[in-house]
Amino acid sequence: MVKYTIKSSFVLIVFLCLFSFSNCTKVIYFLYPSLRGDSLTTKDTEDRLDLPSKYSSKNTIYKTNREFIYVLTTNVAQSDSLLLKLKVIPGDFFGQTKIKYKYYKNDSLIWWELTGLEETKKLFWMHPPRSLFPDMETAPFFEFRRNYPKNKKWHSTISTSSDWGEYKNTIFYSQYVYTGDTIYNCNNKLVSCKIINSSTTSKIGNSKNVFLFNDSIGLVDALIITTKQNKYHFALIGVITNK
Repeated sequence: MVKYTIKSSFVLIVFLCLFSFSNCTKVIYFLYPSLRGDSLTTKDTEDRLDLPSKYSSKNTIYKTNREFIYVLTTNVAQSDSLLLKLKVIPGDFFGQTKIKYKYYKNDSLIWWELTGLEETKKLFWMHPPRSLFPDMETAPFFEFRRNYPKNKKWHSTISTSSDWGEYKNTIFYSQYVYTGDTIYNCNNKLVSCKIINSSTTSKIGNSKNVFLFNDSIGLVDALIITTKQNKYHFALIGVITNK
């Protein structure tokens, strides 16, 4: 994962997730590798035509150059409403599908960041945006184990290193469950969605993430409440498929 990758004269912290599975628990250890100037992983590769996209070539939802547009509302001061665009871009991100989050305020691009997601027949996993809202790191990441039946719980654990600022040396225990189905109105089009309820506990507090997932357009709605009691609501308003 990239902790922050920002379009400016400097690059902030980048961290890599290594995955280990044991007893149905996913353990993610965050590391902070040295950045190499020749690495395309941490660079903006949007609109590149010369790069293979190994980890998105088999995706059915998050295909390269597909863009998902959300309205992001929050109770955080001075950031009450933003337009958030999630675009799948060429290349890969530490063995994951590479995505770019772009933040807009009053039709102007104010920030962007890079991170990754995974899409398989059994799993959907995606890092939330967090450049402008770091406390979203304390909430459950977007995860749906597609082979799990309704009401069967699964768990994930995230361990942070000593380089993580106020969240350093913390273990975040997350629990997920697919609780049912609902109909979502996406730009006047009704789509069937699965409801995923998730919660996280740690020494710094509790958080939760309730989101809706559709098999054709992925994440369509989410309400995240962090340990700081900040609320973030994502609402999908459109999907653009670019060649």
